[in-house]
Amino acid sequence: MKNAKKMLLLLTVVITAMLYFAFSAAAFTETGKCGNDATYTFNSETGELVISGKGMVWDFRNDADYYDYHEKPWQEFNSLIKKVVFKKGITYTGADSFCFCPNLEKVVFSDTV
Repeated sequence: MKNAKKMLLLLTVVITAMLYFAFSAAAFTETGKCGNDATYTFNSETGELVISGKGMVWDFRNDADYYDYHEKPWQEFNSLIKKVVFKKGITYTGADSFCFCPNLEKVVFSDTV
């Protein structure tokens, strides 16, 4: 009886750990605003961040010189970003948009940036 309880407890721990890692490693897509008329879409499976819309991407630098500071919307997955694509219509990248993105390998600019 005692061994059965230990086995059941061990099995519960193993299944819980498996579910935790399966769900935490699941691919996701994140979208949101990154400018007045600019949006982003991030695909965690490919590591690609696509910025589209019109005009400027906000500044993400918290400095007295940058009075229109915004929190970087992709801050929590900086380390997952491998590629950034600026679509036609975006004119400005925004200060400190991609600092602390250690795995960023490629940036593709449209001719409007």
